[in-house]
Amino acid sequence: MRDTIRYTLAAAIAISMTATTPVLGQQPDTRTPPQTDTQKTVKFDADKTFLMTASQGGHAEVVLATLAIKKAGNDEVKKLAQMLEKDHSANNQELKSLATSKGVVVATTLDAEHQQLHDRLEKLDGAAFDRAYSTAMVDGHKKMIALFEQASVSKDAQVKAFAEKTLPALREHLKHAQHAQSTIGGATSTSGAAPASPETVPK
Repeated sequence: MRDTIRYTLAAAIAISMTATTPVLGQQPDTRTPPQTDTQKTVKFDADKTFLMTASQGGHAEVVLATLAIKKAGNDEVKKLAQMLEKDHSANNQELKSLATSKGVVVATTLDAEHQQLHDRLEKLDGAAFDRAYSTAMVDGHKKMIALFEQASVSKDAQVKAFAEKTLPALREHLKHAQHAQSTIGGATSTSGAAPASPETVPK
């Protein structure tokens, strides 16, 4: 009877050890479990940062262009603003769709840097406004091009495709901004006063 009990206990222990101990020579299963949808969404921090930054820039472009359409005195600056308002409005919709699919919330208000720029431009008129706005568009588009160039080599196929598709338009915008800037010039009079705008030149 005691021999039977000992045999039963030994068999139970052996079964337990077999269930928890790897077979000799067999490697334990260290495979990474499949990623959840949430993990896939946040996998590429660089892509999330790109989408958020691009969203902020794109929203600001439209807001600033709307202001420039109203305030610009130079025809080339006004044309630039109209082009940027149209192009970035369309691009922002595409960006929103992509960002939403990646779990990123797009910008709906100006960030601190662009709000400061908007407030400064709002106080300017005539040639001073045209010069400041065109300069801001040159500088801003240089930064945006650099941002999109980085995203164009993303491992995320959708982000990469979006960046590559948008870059030609951004480069074209930069050329137009530089042209508008050149039509105004940055020179001031010897007295330090800004040149008079066409509307204020005496008849």
